[in-house]
Amino acid sequence: MKHSGSVTLRMHESSLIDSILDSTTARQPHSLCEDSIAFILMAQSANDHIRIIREIIQSTKEIRNRLRQSIQDMKLSLNNLEHAQQRDILNTEYEMTVNVNKLKSNLFQLIHDQRDQNNQFDQWIVSLQQDCDDIQFQSDRMDQKLQNMCHKTGQYQYVDYDNYIQ
Repeated sequence: MKHSGSVTLRMHESSLIDSILDSTTARQPHSLCEDSIAFILMAQSANDHIRIIREIIQSTKEIRNRLRQSIQDMKLSLNNLEHAQQRDILNTEYEMTVNVNKLKSNLFQLIHDQRDQNNQFDQWIVSLQQDCDDIQFQSDRMDQKLQNMCHKTGQYQYVDYDNYIQ
C-alpha cells in the first residue's frame, strides 16, 4: 500500500508534468525532444511512461498539424499575393495603355489644330499679300496720275508719293 503522502506527491507531479507538457507544445521541436526525454526519466511507473509517451505523440501530431496548416496558410497567402501582384500589374498596364491612348489622341488633336491654324495663317498671308499687291497697284496708279498731272501743269516736280516738292 502506498502512503497517502506519496499519492499526493504523485498527483502533484502528474499535474506538474501536464502543465509542462502544455507549455512545450508552443516550444521548438528540439526543445520538445529534450523535454520529452526529461519527462520520461521523471516518470515513476509504466503507466506514467505510457501516458507521457502518448501525450508526446499527441503533442507532436498537433504540432505537425499546426505546421501543415501554417504551410497551407502561407501557400494561400503567397497565391493571394501573386494574384494581387498580377492584378496590379495588369491594372497598371491597362492604365498606362489608356493614358498613352489619351496622349496620342490629344497629340493628334493638337497636330490637327496646328495644321488648321497653319492653313488659316497661310490664307491670311495670301490675303494680306493680295491686299499689299492691290495697295501697290493703287499706289502705282496714283503715282502715274500724279506724274501725268505734274507734266500737264508743270507746277510740281514729283519725287515720290510721300515727299514731293513744288
